[in-house]
Amino acid sequence: MKAILKNLLGAVAPTIGTALGGPMGGMAGKILSQTLGVPNNQKSIEQAIQTATPEQLAQIKKAEAEFDKP
Repeated sequence: MKAILKNLLGAVAPTIGTALGGPMGGMAGKILSQTLGVPNNQKSIEQAIQTATPEQLAQIKKAEAEFDKP
């Protein structure tokens, strides 16, 4: 993922952003794709994050809270 997108995602959803690069990357990608309404592939998710509306960013934050629950 491009550095600027990693920084944006890290600011909005740090746990999901970190998970993308690890063994839970598939799950994190699935959550992002479902939240943003795009196919679950890197290019689609990157494009969606680049053009995310404030409402979508809020949805990502909500998904982050659910993802981060123990």
